[in-house]
Amino acid sequence: MDGFKSEKALVVGRDLFVDLWSLSGFEPVECNDPKALGSIWGTLVESNVSLILLEEEWFCEIPEIFKKRIEKMSRPSWIVLPSFSLPEESWGGFFDG
Repeated sequence: MDGFKSEKALVVGRDLFVDLWSLSGFEPVECNDPKALGSIWGTLVESNVSLILLEEEWFCEIPEIFKKRIEKMSRPSWIVLPSFSLPEESWGGFFDG
């Protein structure tokens, strides 16, 4: 395997979003506070990162300076996916004895 370069696909956002996408093989980068993006920025822009999935609601809250950087970058590819959550009210009826 000479010359083979391992590429990473990351998923970034809140814990539920990250946990579910990591089941599909994406490397999890949990960051519950979008304003703390600067603390994980170095991990996201490593040379072997080719794809990053972002949670939509989370992305909307990141500082504008990072949004502008992301828009101008050609690598890695950034994909914003819809957020989701589990409706808490509906769980009560399923598990009550």
